[in-house]
Amino acid sequence: MAAAEGVTLLDADLERVFASTEKTRANTNAMLQDLRRGAATEIDANGAVARLAEQHGLSAPTHAAVARLVAASEKLGRPES
Repeated sequence: MAAAEGVTLLDADLERVFASTEKTRANTNAMLQDLRRGAATEIDANGAVARLAEQHGLSAPTHAAVARLVAASEKLGRPES
């Protein structure tokens, strides 16, 4: 995806992501906190990745599935308005 968008990711970029993930793995991430509170999440970012992939003739099935699952969880967790 990054390459299709003209973005070059270096090994050091990925190493920073993995290091950050390792340092914060005991944390409860913001999306889970939002779901537990019944608040809206920022899941559309995952949906946006899936849509952008399609525009490039690629697929991002994990992003699309996560976006659908979290959106469904949001609906289930919110009181009726």
